[in-house]
Amino acid sequence: MKITGRVSLADQRPISKQEFDAARNICEKIKKIVEQRNSYVKEHGLDPEIALSAANWAEGAPSNDFYDVYSFVVTPKYDVINRLRFYTQTFTGYQLMSFSAGRGKPSVNPVPENFDEKMEELLPSPAGWVHDYIKP
Repeated sequence: MKITGRVSLADQRPISKQEFDAARNICEKIKKIVEQRNSYVKEHGLDPEIALSAANWAEGAPSNDFYDVYSFVVTPKYDVINRLRFYTQTFTGYQLMSFSAGRGKPSVNPVPENFDEKMEELLPSPAGWVHDYIKP
């Protein structure tokens, strides 16, 4: 088995219509929860400074990558859900689009159709940590 240190788009099985519909339903529920959070906090007498962590959730805040990704994903399009792993740098700190640390890079970028070729150019051989991971 050849270890390339990456999973290409060609390696990924496209999600089915049923899987996409399930993801859309989940996104709708999440969106509803987020939209109702202000009224929930108020109705239950919670401290908004604690319950509404503005550092990640301040709508319209400048350079709020976390909220930008949330907004992008929660209004699902097939290509976004099918390639969801590309929009997780905000949570993991690692950007699959560039195979590098994601800090300071926007998470919401379209995945190019020629991604596999671009990755071959960016990462022709596995990163060192790949070999470290598979060593016994």
